[in-house]
Amino acid sequence: FGHTIHHMSDSDEEPKNKRHKGEDASPHYEERRRIIVQHKLELKSSTGFVGLRNGGSTCYLNALLQILYMTPAFRYTLWGLPLVDPGGTSVIHSLQRIFTFMAFSSRGSVTTEALTNSFGWGRSELSVQHDVQELNRLLFDAIERCVRELGVPDPIRSLYEGRLVDRITCQRCGHSTCKEAPFLDVSLPVQGCVSLLEAFQAYTKTEVLDGENQYFCTPCDRKGDAHKGLLFQSLPSLLTLHFQIFDYNLAAMERVKIANQIPIPFEIDLSSFIPKSDISEPLRYELTGVLMHRGTAKMGHYFSYSRCGDQWLRFDDEHVEHVEAQAIHQALGHRHCPGSGHISAPNTCGPDPSPSTGSGADVRHPPEHVFTKAGSGPARALSDAQPYMVVYRQTGVPCPSPVAPPQHWQALVQADNDQHAAWLHKYNAVKDLVEVRVLHPRSKTWHWVVLNQTQTLDQALHLAYLQVLSDEERSSVALHNVRLRAYNTERQVMGRSYDGDMTLTVSGCNLQALQSLALELRDEGSCWQECIEDDLQLLLNEWDAGNAQWLRREVSVPGHWTLGTFKDHISTLVNISVPALLLHTRNKHRMAVALHTDSSTSRLRVDIGLQHRAMVYIESAETCSRDSAGLPLCHGVGAIEGHKIRHFSVILVQPQDCKETSPPHCIAFDTRQSVRYLKESLARSLQLDVDDFLLQDSRETLVEVCPNSTAWGQSVAEQPIPDVLYAVAGTPVRADQVQVIVHKWEPSEKPSQALFRMMISLQTPCEDLKVEIAEALQLDPKYTRLRLLVGNRLRQPLVGVIGALFEGASAQRVAIQTVEEHENLTDRSLVFSVTQFLPSSQQYAEHPRGLEMVVDRDCTVQSLKDRLRLAFGLAHIAVARLAWVDPAMPPKKVLWDNLLGCTPEQYLASSINAPPLSLGQGDHLLFREGQVQTTNAFQHLLLSAKRKPAIDPSSRQTLTPLPKQTAEPTLSITPAMNASPAQPQVVVSESVKHPTRSVSAKGNAFQFLMASARKPQQQQQSSPPAG
Repeated sequence: FGHTIHHMSDSDEEPKNKRHKGEDASPHYEERRRIIVQHKLELKSSTGFVGLRNGGSTCYLNALLQILYMTPAFRYTLWGLPLVDPGGTSVIHSLQRIFTFMAFSSRGSVTTEALTNSFGWGRSELSVQHDVQELNRLLFDAIERCVRELGVPDPIRSLYEGRLVDRITCQRCGHSTCKEAPFLDVSLPVQGCVSLLEAFQAYTKTEVLDGENQYFCTPCDRKGDAHKGLLFQSLPSLLTLHFQIFDYNLAAMERVKIANQIPIPFEIDLSSFIPKSDISEPLRYELTGVLMHRGTAKMGHYFSYSRCGDQWLRFDDEHVEHVEAQAIHQALGHRHCPGSGHISAPNTCGPDPSPSTGSGADVRHPPEHVFTKAGSGPARALSDAQPYMVVYRQTGVPCPSPVAPPQHWQALVQADNDQHAAWLHKYNAVKDLVEVRVLHPRSKTWHWVVLNQTQTLDQALHLAYLQVLSDEERSSVALHNVRLRAYNTERQVMGRSYDGDMTLTVSGCNLQALQSLALELRDEGSCWQECIEDDLQLLLNEWDAGNAQWLRREVSVPGHWTLGTFKDHISTLVNISVPALLLHTRNKHRMAVALHTDSSTSRLRVDIGLQHRAMVYIESAETCSRDSAGLPLCHGVGAIEGHKIRHFSVILVQPQDCKETSPPHCIAFDTRQSVRYLKESLARSLQLDVDDFLLQDSRETLVEVCPNSTAWGQSVAEQPIPDVLYAVAGTPVRADQVQVIVHKWEPSEKPSQALFRMMISLQTPCEDLKVEIAEALQLDPKYTRLRLLVGNRLRQPLVGVIGALFEGASAQRVAIQTVEEHENLTDRSLVFSVTQFLPSSQQYAEHPRGLEMVVDRDCTVQSLKDRLRLAFGLAHIAVARLAWVDPAMPPKKVLWDNLLGCTPEQYLASSINAPPLSLGQGDHLLFREGQVQTTNAFQHLLLSAKRKPAIDPSSRQTLTPLPKQTAEPTLSITPAMNASPAQPQVVVSESVKHPTRSVSAKGNAFQFLMASARKPQQQQQSSPPAG
């Protein structure tokens, strides 16, 4: 093996595994690490554009600023405003500063700290995400207020403002009342729309005012029917569109995201929405920016796409990258995407009506729910990323001439670029350095070695040879007897060698910073041991009986070796015959595990579970002392246990009432001796026969601590035996027996008490066991059911042979329950509870545990619903599965008819025992009256309204027997005899419809902007997503 045998001590049991930031780390490591880690933020991307750093949850702010920056008309107009107080906290000055850094900085990303400070935001405001549309409006209002103070024309109004007319026309006299108002953005609905033009048509759709909403006409001097609608009087040169993808579900009382993405065209003609008398040529717009939202209504992330010439860029906080045509088509919801290349001929959307939709859109509606992500393969849901705001620029309108930013900001950027150049010089000096740590082959200590990525491994080995080994060691070990190997610090084992890669560079071998290596030595003239990936490095500890000490050596053996091959190898190594070889190892609980000869075909790694650096203790049966039963007392067991003597306390217990009858008996016992000898010693101390009592670790069960007969011959250290034991009078469980603890099921809140215990053979039929238990309790076996009891929950019925159900168990709890009809249960029978939920009172019907169903596993959801409707007299029902029903606490949210990604037809045809219902043994089936819309299985956590009046109890119906049907799987609904005699109640209620409403909340983070904003415009807004 080529390893020197040495005496084992506590200090060298394991090599010292110091962490990466240990005391031996290079003093310059942290400085180099800080510079290297920072390069992701400091190095500009290949696009040449600068990103914005996320201050916490400010992705919405970054996405909006990046779209505004990529709008040349806005950027040049902002730079053209006069600079009054450079040191002030004006919003305009903060925007000028940020835009100047984004244009001329040599860094990869810049911060928005100047702007957030002008808002008056602290750390708490930076960690809260707000609605980006609301921020856009308040930011424009703050700019307008600052512009008025400067006394210059408002740039926002000239670029983004349009005029909207709210017109009401009387149907009787034709008189129209018009109210004109400005707008800076248009909030379009997406629900039910398949194109952008349809969203515009829905926005300007005429509404009929009739009934209680009749309009009072002044010329008619009376109320009457009228038409109300919005008309565009004029459109701005920069048109901002906001999509109402967030709504508030009053039924579920939560904010939801509408999973309906309409395709966004690259060009659109809006001439049809402007009076012809007000335009002289078509109003065509081209897409310049898209602000995306990924996530749900409760949390999400914002990023943006911006157009730069014929190319598209993706801005995601600090990251800026070019976008291929396929990715931008996919993001905009286009069905047909080109394979590659940049956008050259944008899709258009004109006023000519389409025969299919009538919307006039040339870009058809994309697939309903799924798009394929470019370059990734798997599909993604629409709710993953949707356009939230888009910016269109009117074609034919000349872009303003370029304007340079104020000189003050240019000088500030130049000073920052000089600082960045100094950092870049430091980065170039350390970017190619790799600091690795090398394990000393003898002292097992770590040494840090700094390598250059351009060095070869041969040069790295020579450098490690000089820095790791001392002068005295180098004088006795030549360089050709040293080699580098990888080292796994978690398993503390050497890995692959680099023998064939010595001419490669450090980067070519993919050596990373802080990687762990090890130096391996060999004797002069010997050969290197072959490195096998499946090798196990084991620590062998041989007992030297003459000197009463352990001798350790390290060996490497293949992990696929069998125990027999391993013993033959060890026998040759330590010169002990295989029959006399005693091997022990330890498990993760530091318990001794004997490597027996009867498992000689077991593999070391897979079957036995030996891991790298595992301890193996080697002894000879010829030199070991023996106990009274003739079994060897192994020193390895004592070494693993840490001590040889344990003190046990034994308490006598009567099995009838589980009461202690005497004080504890204490004995001292050598843990190397067998469990059988422990019981014999306890029997002598208690003056009992070995076969007349059970040795248990609990007073309430009749289960031996070692029910397996093989375990009785093993040492106490090899078994998880507690220090306190209970001696209970009774017959020990044989290997072909199982103990059954019998309960009588009572549908109550308290757990049922055990009645008695039985020792039965594993070959006993379940029907015979049921008859025996029923007769003992004076019950009719024909009207009983025997089921497995887990905790306080009934599970599967016992059918067949006991051994097939209780295989591997020494004790099981069963419960017997009474039924009204005789049942013929099979292994295909599924038994579960049925509970009715009353939407009107948000409570369960009476006796939620009193009704049970017995059906076949192949019963479909449709068949189950049909039988429930017939039994309870309901027209429509919805079902859901619950693992547990608490009558005092009804669930607040239930997934009614959860489709789990399948269609309604597939759901109704699926088996109740299979997904998505997945009804199991002993589960609770919850059902309610009414239909539940299942358009999206992941968003219909629906609750009925709580303000419904209760129904008169006299109108409730009772349960009627089910007719026998031969074509459907067998089904029976029987109330348990132990339940209250009152029948289940059915409440019929009408569904309550609530109008949807939009919610818009302004957080404290906008206090500064709100103080400077004017009265908000009268325009519909969608609710913002939560942070």
